Order: sequence, then structure tokens, then C-alpha cells
Amino acid sequence: MIRFIPGVVRLKGFEYVHTEDGQRLETGIGDDTKVKLRPGSLDYGNDLLQAKSVNDLLKAIYDVLEVHRTIYLQRGVLHRDMSANNILMYPCCADNKDKSPGVCTPAHPRYLERSHSVSDPHSPRRLAHNQYDSTPDTSTACCLLTLIDMDHATLMQAEGADTDLAVRTGTPMYISRSACAGKYLQIYGIAGRMPELQGNAYDLYINAHGQARYERYAEPGPTTCHGSRPPMEWTESDPQFAHRPEHDVESVFWTMLLTLVRVRPLTSQDEKEWAPDHVAELWSAFYEHEILEKPHAFADNRSLTFLLDSNMWLDYFPAEMADIAKMMRRIADQVAPEYAFWPTQPPEDHLHEAVQRLILQYLVDHLNDDIPLDPDHLRPTKAAPPEVKYA
Repeated sequence: MIRFIPGVVRLKGFEYVHTEDGQRLETGIGDDTKVKLRPGSLDYGNDLLQAKSVNDLLKAIYDVLEVHRTIYLQRGVLHRDMSANNILMYPCCADNKDKSPGVCTPAHPRYLERSHSVSDPHSPRRLAHNQYDSTPDTSTACCLLTLIDMDHATLMQAEGADTDLAVRTGTPMYISRSACAGKYLQIYGIAGRMPELQGNAYDLYINAHGQARYERYAEPGPTTCHGSRPPMEWTESDPQFAHRPEHDVESVFWTMLLTLVRVRPLTSQDEKEWAPDHVAELWSAFYEHEILEKPHAFADNRSLTFLLDSNMWLDYFPAEMADIAKMMRRIADQVAPEYAFWPTQPPEDHLHEAVQRLILQYLVDHLNDDIPLDPDHLRPTKAAPPEVKYA
């Protein structure tokens, strides 16, 4: 019997992609060269930019983090290429009646809609995936996303996994800073403590996951950040680089940022044609980012994102999304450090936990004031040319 993880597409079949002369197409460079496959899946969905509301989008991000940490902790698979291209929301799932339906893996993800009940229980977004489950209490697994494209994933227990993890891989716009550089980057002065949930968000979490899981990530002291004190001095020699779960979470953060910057509230009347200069520059820093053969200190302007203060964050979002800007500032403080340098290593999924807590707190606090979006009209990413700007 095949076991599925809800939130990961089910493979129907695949075929090799061939060049014009009939050879199997290979992609990548150096040690990361792979044969290109064209998979066919039983599940499909929508791009994140098609989100109907801000809360829908955040639920999708929350769930993709839950899927990612589940396949890593329970199946020993690290994705290594998290991006907007590999996340689908509002999934549609085929019944696959002609084949064995399979059952849900025993340790399947606890999705936000189901486990935390942060929306109307009669909402059409509560999708039923009966083909995933065989037990009555889990026969309606609820998720808002489908995680796809496992071409660069590493099976942690497989022979050669250490070599794979040392290879720089990812999508240029979304790859983490350290993965892009192929070395652990020494980040100074930025580190956030593990967020503590407040009010109903805390109650929902404990009801869904229990007190033990919550306490697992508790700070041991008043000056620790994710279980340890950030190093005050750096060693001359860096440890050997290996792709870590935090690096994939950083890629999800970049995905979240670039999606939230582009979506337009339904009530917004601004920026019909041209983006403000600073928004255009932010987009350009990501869109033009490259994975260089020989990285250097000034190659990744995306790092400037972590230097934005609270007022600067507000400038990147429409007025209706001010609280989103505040949440993103807090998430940025969590993502900024390179935790490989922490003297005491936190749990491997600690950064998933931190980001998910901040998303959950936002969703609970804004349960009754969701922001409808206009998927047909996105915010522009290009600044007005001089002849328009100074006309």
C-alpha cells in the first residue's frame, strides 16, 4: 500500500526530456547535474499570486512550512529548492480510482485549517482529501497548498547525502544567502528570540499540538535566542557548509516577501502602472540575483532586507497591509542569523516553528478583518522612467 503525505503531490508517472538530437536533457552545473524529467501528477493548484485574500496566502505559507518540516523530520527528505514556483495553493486532487488509493502516512502534517480552526468551519476552503486517509478522524485532511518539484531534494540517510548537501542549489530569486555563497555567512547583530503566542493563538496551538511541543522550543534564559546566545566573536575558519533546514525556511521567507509585495488589496487604488522606486529596487535585487560561480561579498544585495527598520518595512506595503509589514519585520529578525554558528544547536525545525507562530498569531488577531485581494491586478514592479517621473 502506497503511503502519501497530504500537501505533497502524488506522482502519476514521468518521462525523460530529450534534446533535439534525442539525447536525455541534463540540467545544472558541476556536481549538481541531473537528468531532466517531466512528471505527471494527480494534483494541481494555483500560483500564490492567485490568492483571494491575505489570510488565504498566509495559511498556504503556514502549511507549506508544516509540509516541509514533516517530510524532513518524518521522511528524512530536505527539499533544497523552495520557491514560489514550487508551491501551489487551492489544490485540486484527483480520486485516482483506477489505482490503489493509498493511505495517509501516520505522521502527516497538522494543517492550519484543520488543527487550529482559524476560519469558518463551513468555509469552502476546507478541502476534503478522502483519498489520502483511511481512518475516520483524519479523513478530511485540510490544506491550502501542494508542494511540488523535488528534483534537488536530498534523502538524508542515503549514500552521498553529505556531498549533495554541500552543493549550491536553488532558484536564484529565492535561494538562501548561505546556500548561494556555498558557505555559512557570519551575520552580525540580528537575532530574534523564539516568539511566544498570546491569547487565543496560544490556546489553539496547545489544543492542536500539546504543551510538550510548545515547551520544546522555549528559551532557556532571558538573553538566549533560539536556545543559545549568538556568538560574539567569529572563528577564522568556517565549518564545512551543508544545506540546513533553516536555509529552506529562508527561501520560503523570500517567497512570502515577494508574493506579499506584489499582491494588491481589492480596495487599493494606488500604483496602477508604476512602482515606487524603493519597491522597484527591492524587486530588482531579487529578480536580477544570480548564483555566481565565484561568490563575493557584494554579490547578494538581498541581505539589505534585514537592515530595514520598522518604518522602512511599512513603506513597501499598501496602507491596508501595515500589520503585514510589522509581521514581516519580526519574521526577518528570525530568519537573518546563520544558526550553524550557534554554540548550542536548536531543534532542527526551530525556524519553522518561529515563523509559523508569527503567522498563526497574525491570523488569529486578524480573523475578522481579512484583506481581500485582486488576483487579476498585481502591484507593478518597475519604476516610472525619467520622462514619466519628471514630466
